[in-house]
Amino acid sequence: MLDIRPSLRLGSDCDLSSEPMESLRGIPPIHVISMKSRPERRRHMEGEGRRLGLKFQFLDAIEPQNKQEYPPNYDAAYRKKHFGYDLTPGEVGCFLSHRLLWEKCAASKDAVWCILEDDVHLGDGFQKKIALAVHARKEWDLLRLMSERYDRRGKIHRHLDCEARLIAYIKQPQGTAAYLIQPHAAQALLESTQRIRVPVDNAVDQYWQHGLRLLVLDPPLASIDPALPSAIQARGWEVDHSERRPWWRRLQRDLRNGREDLRARIHTLARQKRIWLVALLCTGTLGLPVHEALAFSHDPSQGGSFMSPIGAAKAR
Repeated sequence: MLDIRPSLRLGSDCDLSSEPMESLRGIPPIHVISMKSRPERRRHMEGEGRRLGLKFQFLDAIEPQNKQEYPPNYDAAYRKKHFGYDLTPGEVGCFLSHRLLWEKCAASKDAVWCILEDDVHLGDGFQKKIALAVHARKEWDLLRLMSERYDRRGKIHRHLDCEARLIAYIKQPQGTAAYLIQPHAAQALLESTQRIRVPVDNAVDQYWQHGLRLLVLDPPLASIDPALPSAIQARGWEVDHSERRPWWRRLQRDLRNGREDLRARIHTLARQKRIWLVALLCTGTLGLPVHEALAFSHDPSQGGSFMSPIGAAKAR
């Protein structure tokens, strides 16, 4: 049932530092967002726990029934201006449920939390791979355990053993069905999502806004169980409109996607300390003079590290 892409297999010269097994035994608390209105999903996850010998802590998902039950921080004006349609009750409830767990995680003293949605199938060897990922937590702030967009290509960041590896993406592979998160990352996401404007996985993807290091574990440790239909209702332009999306809305969408892709690439270049490329991109896309782009991109207060160009533009 687990959809695993072909992964790079290292040969006998696999030279990875071995760690004492006692350092790899513990796995983090596992929290499952579970819908009370869908008891078959809770039973499914209880079965997953029994199969793998895992203990889950269940959170009853927030389930608004209609737009009148949306929270005050839902930005309806932003959605109307930039998208022309609202998020669905399922999308808003999913966002609120993840934010609730982020609040609890940020207040905890745990090193890492594992957050799952209630429609995932977990792969064999879950405990071992999770322990390896937790041991490498200095490499990431949020680590997805699966990808929902296998058409997007990433770059190997680091091998965990001769099979498992961490993958870095410029354009993120989406999804919040299964991931590891550290408390400081949960706090950063809380601060960057005070207004609900996009689905929760899109908000997580915007690393140029919150500055977190997002990686993906490969081969994946989870997959969406096809026997459990999505709780996210039909969504998009067609749900709120009977007519076809007008040309200017399509242009707006394409420009928005292009702008986000450019922001992601600028942020990645800044992290790689490619200062002249960053300065040129800032000058051309953010309107910063070259000397200001260089000055803002380099932040001496961080020991010579580089400030996000998007943050630099905001700082102006």
